[in-house]
Formats: sequence, structure tokens, C-alpha cells
Amino acid sequence: MFFHEKYAYLYRLLNVNHKQIAKQCGYDVSLLSRWKNGNRLPSHKNGQYRELAKFFIGAIKTQAQRDEINMIIAGHRAIAPHLTLDVDVFEDWLMTSNTKPEISLMNYSLNSDTLTQLRSIISNNDAMIQDSNVVLDTQTRTDVYIYRSNHGKRDAVLYFLNTALELQEPTEIYVFSDEDQGWWMEDENFPTLWMTYLKGIALKGHRMNVIFLTTRPSEQYIRALNTWLPLMLIGHVNAFYFPNYSTHSVKSTTFVIKDTLAYVSLSSQLSDVEKIGYLHFDLPSIQMQTALFLGRMAACQSLVTTYSIETQLALLDRMMQVEPADYALKSFHQHPSPYFLPLSVFERYALSLPLEMGNRYLSIIRKYLKARENIVPTLDVFEVIPYKSMKDLIEDPNHMLFNSRFFAHRYMKLTLSEIKEFLNNAIETISSIKNYKMAFLYRTQAQKDMNVNIAVRQHSGALMTPIKPSPVNHIAIFTTEGNTVATLFKYLTSLQDQIPSSYHQKEETLQTLKDLIRMCD
Repeated sequence: MFFHEKYAYLYRLLNVNHKQIAKQCGYDVSLLSRWKNGNRLPSHKNGQYRELAKFFIGAIKTQAQRDEINMIIAGHRAIAPHLTLDVDVFEDWLMTSNTKPEISLMNYSLNSDTLTQLRSIISNNDAMIQDSNVVLDTQTRTDVYIYRSNHGKRDAVLYFLNTALELQEPTEIYVFSDEDQGWWMEDENFPTLWMTYLKGIALKGHRMNVIFLTTRPSEQYIRALNTWLPLMLIGHVNAFYFPNYSTHSVKSTTFVIKDTLAYVSLSSQLSDVEKIGYLHFDLPSIQMQTALFLGRMAACQSLVTTYSIETQLALLDRMMQVEPADYALKSFHQHPSPYFLPLSVFERYALSLPLEMGNRYLSIIRKYLKARENIVPTLDVFEVIPYKSMKDLIEDPNHMLFNSRFFAHRYMKLTLSEIKEFLNNAIETISSIKNYKMAFLYRTQAQKDMNVNIAVRQHSGALMTPIKPSPVNHIAIFTTEGNTVATLFKYLTSLQDQIPSSYHQKEETLQTLKDLIRMCD
């Protein structure tokens, strides 16, 4: 991305014009036009880049603009770690052409000194980027940038993500890693940066193809799911997994932006020398890594099935198939459980559908409620609901119920009588069915970390739905992959364990529900 492209991008992002810059910085409007058209460049010697950096940072008006500028600064700080002030990093970003890092080069040829030179790079204590230009027998020139240590690997990945975010046109991105997650987890800020970048990349329309290692330890796998599940609901993410579970002695990470950039690392977990990542900028290497990824993907299966507004009835049919399974059910919902809702709420939603579709919808709902009534007494059921969502339903006149599984992207406003019927249905079920338990979640870190609603039928399947409408038509994702279902079930069990034991008691839950009914009066 060259200066004039960045300049034009910031104009659009911050909604500024030549007159504003000319007035604040004292530059001629014609000079600004030449900068924007790519005919001239600002002068570093005269401090023009610095003045522009200050102006653009000062022109931020909205949180969305601030988030975008912060991502640019965070991404470029990985390339220029010696800069500390945001304005310094932003000035350097404006000056630097991001087609590839502007770094001093070291030339390598295929001779006896090559390994010695590579060892010299590896022994360097700093996580600096080095470049090796290797002339192959075919005379293909290849650029390889080496990042040393876990810190260096994180810098390389941030550069990769920043490059993807700055692309003007959507493209294909490939992601796979079976390496240990130590490099990813040891910096507590990195997972947040990772998630923020990925969300920005997904919202820009890039298609991400991700191969998951479902055999990871549960704690690591749930972190990955908490990152990627919301992105799947945003759209533009294809998720895969290997159906034949195995552990390889040599592990690898491959991230590829089609025809643009590739990040690769390998390890056998034997020594720190292996903590090295490589960025490839030359097309032959990038295409080779793409081909290797697609070769892996050919042996994979889809990890999840995604449902949209158009396939809502197919989703409800699929859930009806899982309902009779005689296995424990655990769920977490940011909104009250739909199981206790009066039929009138479903009927009101059905009126918004075409007549034939609405009739079929109500037919499925009646079957679902009947099936739940018959099967629940034979199951162990544990539902976790944030207390605040129940309280807001009563106290906040503007609060509405959101459940994409049953109501797609519509918020449903409940009448006071429907809220009372909902609470009475919950009291009746919990009182009469021994194995049905509900607990209210107050304040725990798990609630903050939970990015989606989850309902898991042990050994059968897991349904994930958004906690608010997604930018696209996706309303749910469903998986039957064994390790994923087991991991999510274990995660909800750990969430259950975080709730004080007294809150698990039926008497406590029933008393809370009765208190909520009194609040309605």
C-alpha cells in the first residue's frame, strides 16, 4: 500500500478534505492534491509526514474510526518495535510502503557458507527481521524474512494480519496450525489483537479457510472456538477438520494470503532454536504453501453446518432430530430460555413470515414443545442464564428477547402477561422434574468470555447462536464433530462449577423466579 493509497484511504475513513488539512497544517491545496494523486510525496525533512500524522489522529471522531486507526498502529508497531509513541508509529506507517518491509537485506547463495549465515541469524538475541535472497537453480528469486523467538513469531503474524486488513479487494486466506499455542498465549494482549484483526478481516469480506485441530487440549481448543465461532456467524469463514485423528512429531503453522504473502513455521518441540517464523513474499513460495494447504484441506471435512434466515426451518427440523437423544443437555443463553415461552410469542413471529412458511413454522414449534415435554423428564438438563437478562426483561421497558434459532434476526417484545407465564412455566418445570436444573449467572469471567450462546447435547451435537444479530443472514451453526461437542460440554460444565453451589439448589432458583414474578406486579 503506497502513500497515495493510504492518504486516500484516510480521507474516506475520517471524512476529511483538502481545505481542512490546508487550514490546520498550512499547506497549499494544490500540493495536497498532488500527494493524493501520487504525483508527489511529502517531505520527511520538513516534517510534513509528522504534521499529517498529527492531523489524521486528531481528526478521529467516532469509535469505529478510532478502532481502525488503532489497528493500523498496532500492526505497524510489530514492524517498528523501536517506536513507542502512537504518533511516531503512525508517521512511520505513512512513510513506509507496505508492499514489503523496508529492511536491510542480506544476500544468500547456495554455497557452504549458507548454514553458517543462517545460524548467525538464529543466534541473534533480538527478534529482528532478516531477509535472504536465494538464487535457485531455476534462477527464481525468493525473499524470505526470518522472525526469531515467540515474540518474533507474533510480530510476523501481526504483519500478516495487517497486510490482509489493508488489501483493497477481498481475497482467499488459508489458516492452519497444529503447533503448541505457547507463542500465542504467553502475551496476554496478543489474543485480543488476533481476534480484533480477524474480525476486521472478516468484515472486509475476505474468505478465510480454517483447518481446526480438534484434538487440542480442551482449554486450548475452547479458546480457538471462542475466537472463531463469532466469525463464522459473521460469515466468510469456512471451517474444516481432519476426520482421521493423529499426532505428528513435526508440527507446523501455515497462514497464506492468496498470491500476496505466506507465513510458515515448523517445530518438533525439542528446542528453543525452532522458535522461528518465516514470511514469504515471492509468488512461487506463496503458491507452493497454498497448494500444500489445499492438499491438507482435500482430506478434511466441514467442521460445522451454517444456517441462515432462509434455512431457518431446516435448522428447526435438524434440532428435532437431535431432541429425542437420551443424553444430558447443558446450555448457556444470554437471553431467557425459549423453552418456557408462551405459544403466543411464537405465533406472533409466525405472522411475520409468508403464510405457508408461517404455518410450517408453527407446526414444527408445536412438535418441538411436545417433544421437550416428553423427553425432559428422562434427561439431566442444566441451563445457565445471566440474572441480568431476566431482570432487564421485567424492569427495562425497551428490553427485547433475541433468539436467532426461533426468531431469526427479530427482537421479540414480551407483554407483561407473557413474562409472567414464562416465569410460571419455569417454576412448574423445575418443581416437578427432578433432573431439570436452572442456575442464574451473576458476575464471572466466563460470562465476559462467552461470545455466543451454546446448547450441547452430550455425544450428539452442539448448537451455537449469536448473542445479537450478525451483519449477514447467519442465525446458527451446528456441529456433530465428537471432540468439538465434548470440548463445549466440558466448557459448560466448568461454567457450571464457577457458580456457587447454593445457586444450584432448586429452592434457591425457585425463590429467585418467584421474586421476579413479584417484580412484575
